[in-house]
Amino acid sequence: MQKRRKTKKKINRNKNHGMRNLIILLIIAIGLSFLVFYLSTPGKLTPEQKQKTIAKHEKKHKKAIKQKTKKENKNETIQVSKKPEPIQPKPETVATAKQEDMIKAAIYHAAAKMDVSTAKIRSKQKPDALYITIPLDRELVDLTFANMIIKGDVIAAGGAFTSGKEDNKHNTQILIFKNPQTGSLYNVELYYDKILTIKPKSKQLAVIVDDLGNYHGSLLQDFVKTNPAVTFAVMPDSKYAKESLAAAKSQGHECIIHIPMEPLDYPKNNPGKNAIYVQLSQKEIEKRMEDYIHQLPGCVGANNHMGSFASSDLAAMQSVMSVLKRNNFYFVDSRTTSESVAFNVAQKSLVPAYKRDLFIDEPNLSEDNLRKQLSILQNLRSSQDYAIVIIHCHTRQHLDYLNRFIRSIPALGYELVPVSKLQSRRLPQIL
Repeated sequence: MQKRRKTKKKINRNKNHGMRNLIILLIIAIGLSFLVFYLSTPGKLTPEQKQKTIAKHEKKHKKAIKQKTKKENKNETIQVSKKPEPIQPKPETVATAKQEDMIKAAIYHAAAKMDVSTAKIRSKQKPDALYITIPLDRELVDLTFANMIIKGDVIAAGGAFTSGKEDNKHNTQILIFKNPQTGSLYNVELYYDKILTIKPKSKQLAVIVDDLGNYHGSLLQDFVKTNPAVTFAVMPDSKYAKESLAAAKSQGHECIIHIPMEPLDYPKNNPGKNAIYVQLSQKEIEKRMEDYIHQLPGCVGANNHMGSFASSDLAAMQSVMSVLKRNNFYFVDSRTTSESVAFNVAQKSLVPAYKRDLFIDEPNLSEDNLRKQLSILQNLRSSQDYAIVIIHCHTRQHLDYLNRFIRSIPALGYELVPVSKLQSRRLPQIL
């Protein structure tokens, strides 16, 4: 009986112990479930944590895109490299051919600038050189200018001028150019085209009134009321220079700068303030020329005042023409000396140039002198297309003489025009 009780107690104790273990396991299981749920659910992040997380994801995303792009480019490169490459000519062969084309093209381009049709140019390749003949219109350009134009264009294209010769008897020039890269030669012959039809031109006359700027008042106002085709030459640094320029322009006159230049008898005859003297340096002459242009805005050309000494000096005239060229001025050589080089230097400097034919108020203002000057002009009409005459504006007698002369122009068969409208050789640009 006692034994049965002990057994029963033992069974009850075992049951209690098992129940306790079951409860412990249940508690542990519930705790683990909460722990897993907590870990799997994101908590609330601070702004700094959010920013770091976003940056981390963006970095991973960019890296993935970069790797993908690199892989695609690599695949494309492999595919392109599998295509057959076209055969390319050697670089030196291309350069040589291009150089040859450029030199020949430069010669043809220079001819076009002189209005020579490509159809009239003859080109023939011979063993020693490429021979090119270019016919010129004598009325447009002469051999000397054509020579300079072609040289400039060819040298600019990389060619080299080696030699030249002139045949005065047949009016031809031959220029030899060389390609420094290949040694190829180009033989260019220039000649006047004898079959060109020379169009008849109307005869023109330009009248220049010198020394404007020394007088004002009614004399100035009456002078500028003359025919508007008359050209006025204004003295820089003269007392009434600006007033005179404004008055002439207001009446529609073309104006030019009357450049004061050193005469042979200086200082007995003074050309005026800040004149061009032979002993001046090139820099000083150019400075004075630029000052004249600045003083007299709107002028389009120039002629010389006095200058029998300066206009015969080569260096001085080269300095003068360099400034006129830069400012697109024309030049009229007043020809105060037979030794003047001004006209020739202007032409070589590519400045549109003209020569004075007559001083119509010399030796006096008489009727006899007027008839004599008109007779000379009538004779000139048969030998040249235009003429240039000069008169001064010193007195009212000069004005009356000018107006009588202008009234006589139609009877001579001339058209009165400003200097810039005179027919002359058109000068192509030289490179």
